[in-house]
This record gives sequence, C-alpha cells and structure tokens, in this order.
Amino acid sequence: MNSIYQFEIDANGCNYELWLNDIRVDIQMSDHSIVYSLPVNQWIKKGKNCVEVSLVPLSNETKLSTKSYFKLKIVEAELNKGKADHPKVIVSWSSSDFPTLTNNPLQGIKFPTYFEASITFDNMLFQSLEKLDLGFREVSSVYKKVHALFATKDLKGLLQLMDFKITEFSKSYYDSYEDEVQRQTFFIEDLFSKNLQPLEFKNYKIKYFMDQKIVCIEDKEGDQPIFFTDDIDQDYTFYPFYFGRIKSSNGLIIAN
Repeated sequence: MNSIYQFEIDANGCNYELWLNDIRVDIQMSDHSIVYSLPVNQWIKKGKNCVEVSLVPLSNETKLSTKSYFKLKIVEAELNKGKADHPKVIVSWSSSDFPTLTNNPLQGIKFPTYFEASITFDNMLFQSLEKLDLGFREVSSVYKKVHALFATKDLKGLLQLMDFKITEFSKSYYDSYEDEVQRQTFFIEDLFSKNLQPLEFKNYKIKYFMDQKIVCIEDKEGDQPIFFTDDIDQDYTFYPFYFGRIKSSNGLIIAN
C-alpha cells in the first residue's frame, strides 16, 4: 500500500518557519492564528526525514508570550484511490514541551525532530540537482521569464519549465503524469484570469535551500515577485517558485 504524509499545524501567538529536509515548506509571518493540514510527499525521501520548526515572536513583539504555542502532528495514511485511509500520528510535537521558549529573543529558536518514511519512490529532487552559485541578476532574469510567460498566457511554455516539478509531484502522490499536468493547467489558467501585478525586485533577496541546490527570491515575509490580485477585493495571490538546475544541463528549471 502506498503511503501519504501530511503535517497538521496549529499555531497561535507566534510566527514560524517549518522546514523539511532543508527545504522551507511553510512560512507564516502574518501574525495570524494558523490551523491547517499540509501534504508533504513531494519533499519526502526514503528513510530518515528531518523536520525543523523555527518560532519567532509576532511582528510587534520582542519575545514569545506565555500564551504562544505551536503544535505539529505528522500523519501517515494509506493512499487508496486518491483518498487517505487509516491515518495514524507518527510524530506529535508541541512547543509547550520546552518551558524556556518564552525567554528567547527575536531571532527565534529552532527545534528539530525526525521520522521514518516508508515510501517506495526515489525523490529526484534530492538526487538530480546540482549546487548553484548565482547572482541576483541571474535569478531575477528567470523570474522575468516566468513573468513574461504569465503575461502572455503562454501555458505551453510554463508547463515545459515546470516539467521536472510535474514529474516529481505525480510520482510523489502515485498519480499519472497526465493527471498532474491537468491539475497544473487548471491552476495556471485560474491565475491567467487574475490581474498580474508589475514585477519589482527592490525588496527581494536571494534565498537558497538544500545546500544551494534550490534558489528563489523573496521578501522578509517569504513572498516572491510573481503575484496576482483579485480585481474585486484586492486579495493577493503569491505563486512560489523554487528553481534548480539538473546535473549536466543548462539553464534553470522550476524544481518545486
């Protein structure tokens, strides 16, 4: 039976970053309470997996309050016809287990934990990419390329650039390549219908992951310069891209 993994997150009174195998899979700097489930198969590898939680105070605070908390459950389930059956909690972690938490300064504190994954696929995200050494201009140029593809509604060009990501997602969730293409097509076409905002880089910096094998540009909130707005309520949608380069090849591709 194939396995599917998800993180169940419950946070209040703090901001945080959540890392899995040296990839930041979630960042919340909005000062809001968070309760949701995050599927993580696309970042899982065989055997031992490392999860790290970094907690920081709210934006107008210098310390985490005594009422702050972060709870994480790692749930493993059996994937059966697209549904998760027989879920079981394999890790349960709470910041309340660390009484010194509220005395930490603004830069936060990071707690690691580990779990074993009983998966049957090799995640090429950890095997196919080479280490990068890029300047801001090189990384921003690929964002300009993606921005142009969205601006011209070039679905074919975007799917080509996302082929590695699509392949790994379909394998990670034991689905067909064609089904994942269909899902990505639906999502991209929905973004086409929104108002694409001007591309700006003045508040962005380079961010590396996985020992410099994945790179992006982001601001202090973790948002990237490809974003859209709803014409009715001006609600912004940020579409994250993480770029990499396959070994013995040229150019950057969307790795995740």
